[in-house]
Parts: sequence; structure tokens; C-alpha cells
Amino acid sequence: DVAVMVVNATTGEFEAGFEAGGQTREHALLVRSLGVSQLVVAVNKLDTVDWAKERFDTIAAKLRLFLTKQAGFREADLTFLPCSGLTGENLTSAPTAAALAAWYSGPSLVAAIDSLRSPDRAMDRPFRLSIADIYKGQAAGFSVAGRLESGFLTMGDKVLISPLNEICTVKSVVVDQVAGWTGFAGDHATVGLVGPDMAGVVA
Repeated sequence: DVAVMVVNATTGEFEAGFEAGGQTREHALLVRSLGVSQLVVAVNKLDTVDWAKERFDTIAAKLRLFLTKQAGFREADLTFLPCSGLTGENLTSAPTAAALAAWYSGPSLVAAIDSLRSPDRAMDRPFRLSIADIYKGQAAGFSVAGRLESGFLTMGDKVLISPLNEICTVKSVVVDQVAGWTGFAGDHATVGLVGPDMAGVVA
């Protein structure tokens, strides 16, 4: 639903993660492709550069440009904040380090997380699951994994697979690796199905 991305402010470390092939870019694109729209960017280890405002501003500017122009985030849904995991600075309360408090007056990491909006759940709409993976199950049938975009799903339900246009029966529902009876909009679920041939669904 939401994400916190931690980037390393140490000289050379941010650049290694952000340049072509770096994991910072990959992680940002991955969370956006999963439907995450709100992102808190924690610029960590800023104590290693003596809480330099210029370093924070440089990192924030580069990331803001990438996140809005290439990854598809809205400017209003991005929050940038400086912190240090080692010293605990600006994690749960306002900064106490004089060098940081001199120029930063925004929220702490916990406060920024608490201010994120709760996502709307499309519970009253028809069931829809975006399939991200499909594989042969251990028992009869096959399993599909993906995000429930709307509605809900219960064991025993009959569902329509598109564009195959075939009906199948839900034999199992696993949400966050916990087997249960039901999955709701917003859940990432693995659903066991029986009915049509798996090869036809894959094709």
C-alpha cells in the first residue's frame, strides 16, 4: 500500500545505488509497478557527511526528478527526510543534533509514516485479481499469484478466467503465506484453482 525507501547518503554509496543498474532505481520502479503510490524516502547515514544540507538537497533533487518523471509518483505523494539509523537521529522524534536541527524542521520517520493516507479498498466492486505468476500446484489444479484489485474471494467460489473465458473453482486462498478462507481487495494472494487446463491459461 505504501513504502519507505532507505537510501545511503555516504559519499559514493548513493551514487553507486542510483546510477544505471543500481538497486535504488530498481526498487523504486518495482514498488510503483506493484501499485504503491505513497513513498517516504529516508536519507540514512547523513551523519557520515556531518548532516550537510547540501548533500541531502542533492540526493532529494535527483530522486525527486527520477521518481516523478520516470517512476510515475506524484510530487505530493513523496516525503524526503534525513536520518541516521546508527544514532537514531530523526527516527522517532524531532532532531536533537544541532547540525541537523539548524536546517531541518520536518517530520521524523515515524511521524511521516503515521501521516500517510489509508488506501481505499474497492470492496464493493466485482472481484478482480491481476495475475503476476502461475504455476503447477502440489495437488490437483494449479495456482495463480497476484494482487486482489477489487472485491473479495472465498474458497469454493466460481471465478471466470479472462481472456480464456472459462469458469474454475477456488480450492485454496493463501494471503501473506498464511492459508485462510478469504482474500480481500488489496491483498497479495496465492489462489489454488481447478477447472481449465493450466496450459490454456498460460497461453
